Amino acid sequence: MLDLTQLNNSRNVKRKSVLVTNQFGNTQQYCEDESEVYSDMINLHLQQDKEVKQYDVLPIRRESMDSLLTACQNGVVLCKLINCAVPGTINTKAINIKEKLNIYQINENLRLAINSAKAIGCIVNLSTDMIYHK
Repeated sequence: MLDLTQLNNSRNVKRKSVLVTNQFGNTQQYCEDESEVYSDMINLHLQQDKEVKQYDVLPIRRESMDSLLTACQNGVVLCKLINCAVPGTINTKAINIKEKLNIYQINENLRLAINSAKAIGCIVNLSTDMIYHK
């Protein structure tokens, strides 16, 4: 189970909001503070995961939303994070994990992550395309 109290610190809250549009016209808005907390949480809980390590995406730079999105792009980190939140939600054998994933395997991972997040009660307003194309 994820313990967010480990990430609590006494820094001043910036609350700066950023609007990002990718090459396909998808627009997303995020708060820099949220990006930092998500990065810290993923780094904390997945830093020792050998399957995530092979993609060389950790540690995620907390000041870079691009670093966070790149780490989540193939769906493996998202699936692993969902299993940290609610252990056993995703059968790890269902996650496509190998050095080089093709677009179909990436889409399967992203769909698995999105559907699993919904199943555990998360509100998801992203599509696989929005995640993959950052």
